[in-house]
Amino acid sequence: PLSKLFRIESEFHMLKNRSQGVRVRESMKALGLLPYDAFRSFNSKQTGQLSPEEVWGALEFLGLKDLTPKDIFGFIEAADKNADGNIDYMEFLDILRDPNAKEGEDQLDDDDTKSGKELKELKVVQPKGAKELKAYQDTELKEEGQHQEREMAEAKME
Repeated sequence: PLSKLFRIESEFHMLKNRSQGVRVRESMKALGLLPYDAFRSFNSKQTGQLSPEEVWGALEFLGLKDLTPKDIFGFIEAADKNADGNIDYMEFLDILRDPNAKEGEDQLDDDDTKSGKELKELKVVQPKGAKELKAYQDTELKEEGQHQEREMAEAKME
């Protein structure tokens, strides 16, 4: 959607986030995980939403290595349609979809009734990076605050 274009830093970041979505989809397929089972496995807190820590744990579980807090927040920003800082199940499905697929083509099996696994049998993927993510957020908020202060000061000078 067009709104994502204005929220994401650059076309490069948009491409990077989309490629991460493809890697997640392919890794899930290789592991034989249906989207619903994967989401339940990644959602260790059972809130119905993936927090940044759960996203980091999930991405590493699926083989994406050398991630930074900026990568995690970029991935979430690309998926997070309601801008709540988390990824719900529908947003999770959306980030996994192939944007070039033909209309009506079934890319994902998101029917949870086809899942043969019980929740207790699924491996719960542990969240990762709480401290790093918090430190990054604090730094970003501080820098954003300083930027806003500079803009306000410049506006007053005009």
